[in-house]
Amino acid sequence: LIAPSNYYAEFMADYLAMPSDRITVIRPGLYLEGHAPAQKSPRPTPSAEHPLTIGYFSRICPTKGLHQLAEALGILLKDPTLPPLRVVAAGYLGRADRSYLRRILRNLKHRGMDAWFQYIGEVDRPGKIAFLQSIDVLSIPTTRPESKGLAALEAWANAAPAVLPNHGVFSELVARTGGGLLHDPNRPSALAASLKQMIQDPELARQCGARAREAVHRDHDIRRSAEKTIGLYRELGGA
Repeated sequence: LIAPSNYYAEFMADYLAMPSDRITVIRPGLYLEGHAPAQKSPRPTPSAEHPLTIGYFSRICPTKGLHQLAEALGILLKDPTLPPLRVVAAGYLGRADRSYLRRILRNLKHRGMDAWFQYIGEVDRPGKIAFLQSIDVLSIPTTRPESKGLAALEAWANAAPAVLPNHGVFSELVARTGGGLLHDPNRPSALAASLKQMIQDPELARQCGARAREAVHRDHDIRRSAEKTIGLYRELGGA
């Protein structure tokens, strides 16, 4: 068996009641052409016209936690020590989850915060890269552990630091890449605190983004993952 992370290999070994050495970890690879160059252009100082952008890039559904990010946004907007900021979300929205997004938008409007939240819809590959290059920090506060963390890897490929829940593959990826901060899962106040730390320390954000970009371009090229997979098949086939 092949697993995309150490976390998921351990989870499945326990779930299937099988020896862990029967599961090989081959981490996901990305097609990296077009992603950010090593030197990221400095962003303008946040202002009302150009607020600092917290990006969300994932499917729009309850388990991905956009509602928790909206709650954290409410906490951050009340903090007078922070610069102007907003949340911009991108990702697939299925028909079954449209009411979920509408509830988030209604709640934000009721609290007078709708001007600082934007959903830009599903994006194609060029749009995805442009979006990830435009944000200041990524946040995907999933309510349940993830096995792959592809959206975080894609953000890191563009040198965007991340604030992620401390469970599943995210704990593993942040430890391996140094690409951001972890927060207690399912606690919007903890998410807001970690986002505040990242926002108030631009040098930390820059270092996290730079370290993670280097790690992703070194360890997560699609060709590297393909070569490892082919090598494993050959080994198992006796070739």
